[in-house]
Amino acid sequence: MLPRWALLWTACLLAGCSGVTANVEPVEGLVLFNGLPARAAIVAQVVDEKGQPTGRPSTADTRPDGTFSLAYSEHQSGALIGPQRVTVTVYPVERAADELSFQERFKATKVVKLTRQVVAGETNRWNFVLTY
Repeated sequence: MLPRWALLWTACLLAGCSGVTANVEPVEGLVLFNGLPARAAIVAQVVDEKGQPTGRPSTADTRPDGTFSLAYSEHQSGALIGPQRVTVTVYPVERAADELSFQERFKATKVVKLTRQVVAGETNRWNFVLTY
């Protein structure tokens, strides 16, 4: 007879407790706004054949150089394979400490909605070059 911990571990694996999803691929990219690295939030969600969102969305915030890596969950990077509805929200970049008020820091400068594809087994690189 198996020890109780072995049964719990097996049940957890069968239930998907590992947090790893097989149909997720890494997605990385860059957001530029008016030619400069942007401070932005990216949300991508797979859509069905009717364009309706399905599954969990993947999210990312840009780094200071404008690059990003989507995260599907706390423990897994990437996005679900398939067509994605993507929203890129650009926020003002603060050039000096306390240059912007709290409200100004989090008021979107630009919001763009578009579509992209996550392909299995390929490098999924999304670059967004945005202007006003």
